[in-house]
Amino acid sequence: MDQVLLTRAVLVAAFTGAAMVLDLRTRRLPNWLTVSGLTTGLGFHLVTEGWPGLQQSLSGLAIGLGALLVLWLLGGGGGGDVKLMGAVGAWLGPALTVIVLVLSGMLTVLGHLGLLVAGRVQSPAERVDGGAEPPDGRRPATASAAASPEDVGRSPAEATTSGVNRPKVPYAFPVALATWTVLLLKLWAAHARATAP
Repeated sequence: MDQVLLTRAVLVAAFTGAAMVLDLRTRRLPNWLTVSGLTTGLGFHLVTEGWPGLQQSLSGLAIGLGALLVLWLLGGGGGGDVKLMGAVGAWLGPALTVIVLVLSGMLTVLGHLGLLVAGRVQSPAERVDGGAEPPDGRRPATASAAASPEDVGRSPAEATTSGVNRPKVPYAFPVALATWTVLLLKLWAAHARATAP
């Protein structure tokens, strides 16, 4: 089996595993983890594959960052999620990054639906106050009128909905599962090629 592929798979699995654990425990992805994962991915490809490897790594980085940046601007995640997907893209390259994006998106939707069915989050129609006027006739202040300290670093759309009971599926969890699935399939395919007659 290709030792470079195996080494990359182990490093990416460890990185995404650490991100998943931190995101599940703290609901935050620190810069020291995401940025070091990103730069290590770029450096790994430069050292093992030269300039062509670096170009593939940069393409994966651009796809991962670009896709999640759009979602972040629309309030669909946090800044740490954007950097995490950029780092995963730097490790996996463009083709595998697209697969991880699609698979993690599907897993995220399934997670949200599971939480909704389990009654752990409110549906959009039930959020905040259900749209009804309070008995005293006063509407509560919006997050945009009085941003809280936890809104720092959030996307504009996310900061305006900080008081809303949003689904709580930490994005690093589906990203890790999707990445591990892609890596296992890639290793299995490499093993099958190596042992074929």
